[in-house]
Amino acid sequence: MLSLFPTLLAFTLLVPFILRLTIGLYFLFSLKRLFVKEGRGTFVTYVLQTLSFLGSISLILGAYTQLGALLLALLSLILFYENKKDARHFFLFVMSFSLLFLGAGFFAFDLPI
Repeated sequence: MLSLFPTLLAFTLLVPFILRLTIGLYFLFSLKRLFVKEGRGTFVTYVLQTLSFLGSISLILGAYTQLGALLLALLSLILFYENKKDARHFFLFVMSFSLLFLGAGFFAFDLPI
């Protein structure tokens, strides 16, 4: 089938860039409230928040994108199962997991080998 807007296919590397920024900014801005839970130790909360911070900075800057995407995908799965299967965290998992295969896109330090 023919593409409806074939000229837009020239901007396919913009999609991973948009996904990187969306996921990274979400985890960065909701850092304090995501992993706070009753009954969880403060050390575990601190570790999860630190991993979330490192993963989000990695995605925003586009450095070690696949590692950051894998880390945030695992963290979003943890949030999905802890928060009564909230759909928002499932979609974050899918977007983060897709960055493993899409790559970093535009404006990134990662270079495909």
